[in-house]
Amino acid sequence: MADSKEQGVVDASGEVFGYPGLYVSDGAAIPSSLAVNTSLTILANAERIAAGLIDRYRLTPSSRGSDG
Repeated sequence: MADSKEQGVVDASGEVFGYPGLYVSDGAAIPSSLAVNTSLTILANAERIAAGLIDRYRLTPSSRGSDG
């Protein structure tokens, strides 16, 4: 995660610089090594990114189609 594509691959919302709509919510997006609770940190970051996507695209059960 970084402020620009010169410093990293994704922004703070997990979106890949230069590829609108492509998001990374994996541990690879975390900018430094994790000392403890790596799984919990990665999970918390993924949930934060998912919440941001829901807010950004205003996703609701009715907007996801018949299979959602």
